[in-house]
Amino acid sequence: MRHQRIHTSFTRKFRKQVTPYTGFEATRAGNVEFRQFAGRKGELNQLAKQLARELGHTASVHAINRFLKQEDIPCARNVSMAARNLLKEIAPAVRKEQEGGYHMRLREAVLHLPAEVNNFRIYVLQKLQATLKDFLSDKVNGGEERFVYTDELESVESIFALFADEMREHYDELCILLQEEAARNPTPFVTTPAEEMLLNLIMLMGKCIFRTESTLAHLVEWKERLEFIEYRELYN
Repeated sequence: MRHQRIHTSFTRKFRKQVTPYTGFEATRAGNVEFRQFAGRKGELNQLAKQLARELGHTASVHAINRFLKQEDIPCARNVSMAARNLLKEIAPAVRKEQEGGYHMRLREAVLHLPAEVNNFRIYVLQKLQATLKDFLSDKVNGGEERFVYTDELESVESIFALFADEMREHYDELCILLQEEAARNPTPFVTTPAEEMLLNLIMLMGKCIFRTESTLAHLVEWKERLEFIEYRELYN
């Protein structure tokens, strides 16, 4: 019979924090806390460090957090800024152009891009980074420890995948418009400011798509490792 994975929202109902007796003081390694109830006090330190790397996936989470801060968030900000600059550049041509003209179609292709990218940056990337920062922190805020479950990661993964698909559609559309702009340019070896800004936007979007897919791959890997831990935790 094929194994059906029990959803983690169900397994949470069976999780309780119980301290039968105090034992030695807690030993914290990274964001994982250990308690020892027998043996010598110093025996736990090395074991705690090794288990923290495995159970907490600290290295993987640190990598995702670093990518978000140094790559994904700045990249999304650059795409939004480049799109706004392009819209400002072509605004005079749009006002003079007839309905269905090139600059009007370019404006329609770029118009909603800044808002889409900003929403993804603010409500997905930055919120995810804040969650991972809390997860990695040694401090417990408000008396509640922070856990990350696989169903939470599944929701984030679906948003990342949807955003990457939407960006690819915009990317393909803008590449076609860039070719059209190059074809209508009477001096092919001299680019117009709008053409240069469109090319720059396309290059930034390509990088943004790559970064989104790369971070998504790291999230999938982390989720798969968490699934194994949660499955083992439920049946042991």
